[in-house]
Amino acid sequence: MTDPVFVRELTSREKPQAANAKTGDTLPDGTVLLLTGDMDRMGLRALRDWIQHTVVEESAVITVGGGSSTALHGIDEEYTP
Repeated sequence: MTDPVFVRELTSREKPQAANAKTGDTLPDGTVLLLTGDMDRMGLRALRDWIQHTVVEESAVITVGGGSSTALHGIDEEYTP
């Protein structure tokens, strides 16, 4: 498959590595973590802006994982890149 990948799911093997990670942290494989609880908290506009910045501007792959975070790394309700 030669199509680009922009978002992938956190695997069960990676969950222990990401246990203390926050949304915006870079995982060992170079992907950027996005916790599902934070997606809900951010709201659509901030989530869309964060994805635009992370994927398009920084050329990163996002890893979506379960759980939530109370402290975000580099993100707030009114996200501005």
